[in-house]
Amino acid sequence: MNPDMALSATKTAPAAPTGRMSIEPGNERWSWSDGMFALHGMEPGEVVPTPALFLRHVHPDDRPLVEHVFNAGRFEPTGCEYRLVDLGGKTRTVTLAVDSLVDGTVTGLLVDVTSSRNRAIADGVNAQLALALESRSVIDQAKGVLMSGFGVDSELAFACLSLISQHRNIRLRVIAEEIRDAAAAGHHLSGPLLTQIEATLGILAARAAVPTIHRSRTESSGESSPQPRVSSPRRGVESSQRSA
Repeated sequence: MNPDMALSATKTAPAAPTGRMSIEPGNERWSWSDGMFALHGMEPGEVVPTPALFLRHVHPDDRPLVEHVFNAGRFEPTGCEYRLVDLGGKTRTVTLAVDSLVDGTVTGLLVDVTSSRNRAIADGVNAQLALALESRSVIDQAKGVLMSGFGVDSELAFACLSLISQHRNIRLRVIAEEIRDAAAAGHHLSGPLLTQIEATLGILAARAAVPTIHRSRTESSGESSPQPRVSSPRRGVESSQRSA
């Protein structure tokens, strides 16, 4: 890596706050580093660290897990992630690694990963937003192809894309990409895709042309109702001429 780039990365990504602890065998005396006190919102040496004090600052829902990790760590290296609530009530996300030394001393390393976790969440949200905006752009482009190629409006073009997506059980964005890519390559829509677009537009046109049938109150009650007389426009004109 370029040294300048490494220096820049170091400036923008400071080391995560860490703390260390140790538990002496026999007397179970706990020792905390200055960083461990800082993670708990305390000044170094402000209190005497004890198991009860440590667990008091573990989120209640995470305490069984942390207790299990400490017990298991006496026999083999283990760890977990949990929520630490410091003296001021601030919640941090931390990772805990527990191990035991040859003499039976249990050691623990605590790393504050709150910032990196928040960055990961923010990056995920930004990626989803970018994908959504890209999908919308692709769909708008595909709508434009249908509007210019088939003379339909924006609403009907989107309805066509949606119906094809449902029939083929494929995401709307994938259908839009097919149409956009074909148009971008300078190719005319053809083959199965063209056939499906034409058929779908025909279905939508047929749906729009079917009038809504309203049943009369007498029909719904089972009674017969007189059929309306329908006269052609020509007959109506002839009647008007005779009356004139």
